[in-house]
Formats: sequence, structure tokens, C-alpha cells
Amino acid sequence: MGASLERAAMLVSLAEDLSSGQAACFAWQPGQREAVLSLLVEPLRRPDWSATVAAATGSAHPLDGWRATWIQQAAKFVVTRPSEPVAGKDYSGIEVRIVVADPATRDEVSTRILVDGNPVIASAFDKGPAFPPEALLAGNRLHATSDPHEVRLAEAYCTEGCCGALYVTIVRDGDTVLARLARPYQYSSAS
Repeated sequence: MGASLERAAMLVSLAEDLSSGQAACFAWQPGQREAVLSLLVEPLRRPDWSATVAAATGSAHPLDGWRATWIQQAAKFVVTRPSEPVAGKDYSGIEVRIVVADPATRDEVSTRILVDGNPVIASAFDKGPAFPPEALLAGNRLHATSDPHEVRLAEAYCTEGCCGALYVTIVRDGDTVLARLARPYQYSSAS
């Protein structure tokens, strides 16, 4: 497949979802997800694709320039993943990743929380995206203290009252942070 701005954006979006979104939660065989991810990002590493994206950053069409810049920034995160360790980088523990959607398709920013490389919110809740960073990270809402507190991580596309939401209760116990996920309300129809 030849290099194009549209194809590069599609590959970056797919790779991001495969590494930290809903696609990461499919029932992959061991090593299968990493192999697919590698195939998706391989074209993004090639000089002809890099040159195509770089040329579009100076496009007279503002959306193309914005999209090309987004591809360059997002590609930095998707071409090197936990399946491809970087010397000195430990992917165990908790990682908070801010994911910006392709600006040509939708205006969405989500916060993805990964524990040991696994997307927590996507694994536990498939009714809607995680909240944007300004909703989750502002005011140290995810900061663990000795007093337990509850934080809503995601809400259904419709509303919490219709299809539910995902909450986490966070508390610090000495050097250990404990977090418990809960979906306190989910719609169910009674016949």
C-alpha cells in the first residue's frame, strides 16, 4: 500500500486502539496482538511514509497540516510499545496515557489508564470512553490518600442513568495504593 496521509492516520488510530483501547481487550492468542501491532506500525517507520506526512505539515489546507502534525505526535507513542521494550524503560506499574483522536474524524481526547500494559477502563467498561484528562487529572482526583475516595472514570455514551458508568475507589495503605473498580448502576430491562 502506498503512503498517504489518510492511510497513516488510519494506521495510527488502529495501533493506538490496539495498544490501549477496546481492541486491546479482544481474546488475542499469546503474541498475536503484538504481531498485529507490529504490522500496523511498520509502514509508519518507512522513509516514504514519514516524508509524506512531513510534507503534509506544510499543506495549504489547514486540516491536512493539523492532521499531519497529529500523526507525527501520535506515532511517537505507537511505534514503540511494551511489546518492543526500550532500554531502561520499565512498562510495569501504572501508566496514564492521554489519547487524542484523529482530528479529521472527531474531536475527542480520552484518558487511558494502563496497569502492567493492560487498559483498565477499556477492559472493565465498553459502554463509553474514559473521561478526558481535564476531568480525571485535574485537582489530583486520582491521587491516593489514606481516606478512600471514589472517582468516576467513564460514563456510557447515552448517560449513566441509562447504561451505567465506571467508578474506582482509591486509597493508600502505607506504601500500597489500592483501587477497586465498580459499575454501581447499569440499565436492565424487566420483562
